[in-house]
Amino acid sequence: MAKPLYVAVSTQKGGAGKTTLTAILASYLYYIKKVDLAVVDCDYPQWSLAQLRERDLRLSEKSEKIKKVVHETWKARGLSAYEIVKSSPEDALEYAEMMSEWDIVPSVIFFDLPGTVNNAHVINLLKRMDYIFCPMTTDPLVFETSLTFANNIQNQFISTGQSGNIKGLYMLWNRVASRERNKLQSIMEDFISKLGIPVLETALPDSSKFRKEGTADRRFSVFRSTILPPDRSMLKGSGIDELANEISDIIGI
Repeated sequence: MAKPLYVAVSTQKGGAGKTTLTAILASYLYYIKKVDLAVVDCDYPQWSLAQLRERDLRLSEKSEKIKKVVHETWKARGLSAYEIVKSSPEDALEYAEMMSEWDIVPSVIFFDLPGTVNNAHVINLLKRMDYIFCPMTTDPLVFETSLTFANNIQNQFISTGQSGNIKGLYMLWNRVASRERNKLQSIMEDFISKLGIPVLETALPDSSKFRKEGTADRRFSVFRSTILPPDRSMLKGSGIDELANEISDIIGI
């Protein structure tokens, strides 16, 4: 049986939206695209994705309406949400390898890594990824940090052949004022291209919907969730459809 693909949406600094993107992409692929997947949350000690799952589950008990929405969604996926495993960086690969023994082996395992690479275990995890997607914004500080992170991976692991695992490293625009490339982004992309790092075509807008979790009100809707897919009424203009399709084509799922 084929080994699951190891995928990380990763950078070394907060503010680029890596954990939010991991949650939304995982839920979109699992609930909408029907991709069998799991998540290893090794962002120790806060475990942000695991905490999001706990909030989601508490919300699901708030009303019969929400329970019904969750039940119907899970019914189409074998009556379960995808697994989120809490781990330290040093134990993350062991947990992932255990998933290969499950009755339904995930096609993809997402890793939510800590926001620092000053750790041998995190570096080892990065070297074992099949694909790394590095979010960046037009904020100069976030951009510089994300680019430094991606360039280090490119130079230390990929170009040198020290990691035989990494099949692709891509940067992606997140939280930008417009989904159309502006002059500043074009200048930045020209610089990135000289480093030999590809940039995804999809650019995600700066929108409050990416931070919208469910609430127990009459107009129940959710965009960032681990137990439900992004609400279809909010997908338009978000870029998530396009991003999920672009990433699916790249990693072959």
